[in-house]
Amino acid sequence: MPPIPHPVAVKAYADLQRRFPSAVVVAVFDDAIVKGRKLRDQFPFTRTAAVPLQIAALSPMLKAQIERSSRSFADVHDHLPADIPVGLGYELRAWTRRTFVEFRELELRLLL
Repeated sequence: MPPIPHPVAVKAYADLQRRFPSAVVVAVFDDAIVKGRKLRDQFPFTRTAAVPLQIAALSPMLKAQIERSSRSFADVHDHLPADIPVGLGYELRAWTRRTFVEFRELELRLLL
């Protein structure tokens, strides 16, 4: 069965596009909530800048480590906590790098 986005999210996305036709409305697909890449049909876009963002899910072990921290992802990316295992630290840096690249690409699309 393909992933199904919440109907409220689909409606809100369409409402925002209709109410603000000159704004760039970008869907964010969070794999921790809805896995899969077949959601684009429910969140149509007409501008290249509005290509949806895809945020990968954290592994369960990494998620548990992050939930114990009161620091932001940016802070943890720059300065790994001493109590995080080295392997998870590398995994966290890879995850934040991919996520930050998604937002950087959005920023570049908006500038073009």
